[in-house]
Order: sequence, then C-alpha cells, then structure tokens
Amino acid sequence: MTQPRTVLAATAVSVVIAGAAAFFLMSGDDPVISVSASRNTLRFEAAAIEYAGWPEMRVRVNGEQVALIKIENATRSMYELDVPGSVGDIKTVEASIVSESDCKAAVWIQAHECTDRTITIRGLYVDDEKIEGQVAGGKKNKPWSIQSEDGAITWTVGG
Repeated sequence: MTQPRTVLAATAVSVVIAGAAAFFLMSGDDPVISVSASRNTLRFEAAAIEYAGWPEMRVRVNGEQVALIKIENATRSMYELDVPGSVGDIKTVEASIVSESDCKAAVWIQAHECTDRTITIRGLYVDDEKIEGQVAGGKKNKPWSIQSEDGAITWTVGG
C-alpha cells in the first residue's frame, strides 16, 4: 500500500515543480521561453453561383494544394480550413475554381438559362487577421471573383 501512495505523491510533487518552473521561465518582463501561436487557420468569406452543380475551390498555400472546398451557398458564408504544419509559414494563399462551366458551349436553346459558375470571395482571414491586396490572374477573374480555371486570386501574407 505504501508504494502506490509514494508514487502518487512523487508524481504530484513533480507536476507542481514542473508547473512552477514553466511559470518562472515564461513570466516576467524578459521571459526565458516565449511561446508563439502558429498561423495555420484560413477562413474564406465566400458565395457561389451554381449551374449544373456547385463550383469547387482549390486552395494552395505557398504553392502546395491544401484543400478542395465545394462552395454550396449563394449567400456569403465562412469556409474554414486548417493548414498543415508541413507547409511552413504562410506566405501566399491562392484560390482557384476547379469546375467552371461554359455557357458559350451550351445548346443555343438552353443558353439563355445558363449562368456561369462563379465563386465570389469577400475576404480571406489568416487566423483572425483580414488579408488585403489580393490580385487576380487569368481570363474572366477579378480580385473578388473567380470564374475561370485559367488563373486564380492570390494573396501575399505578411508583406
């Protein structure tokens, strides 16, 4: 019986000492250890126009694809994703449409009913910081709207 109590008491003492040491190292005017939160959550404020299905948005961070999101709402909604740590610090974010439609290719009789798929992005947030200065590339794309698979909207994060 004394051995389990001894182990329990030793464990409790170790936890208290470790907690006190961590408090000492990370507190004060000039802490010995500083802990910083990594920037790894992206939120897009986006909406879409549907034609024969909702469009999908490809998200690349630092050139690496991290997500494929189906934008299934005509009113603005928040779409959130966590960026894997293997990508590193977020320097660039790129959003492109994967499944565009082409009304020009529609049958003439149905062409008046056709509206190209479009993704409208009203904001990109890295953690809670809104990122400005987006640039559009490719035909038919604007800094707030992706309509063509040719090109994307790109944000530079942190200067």
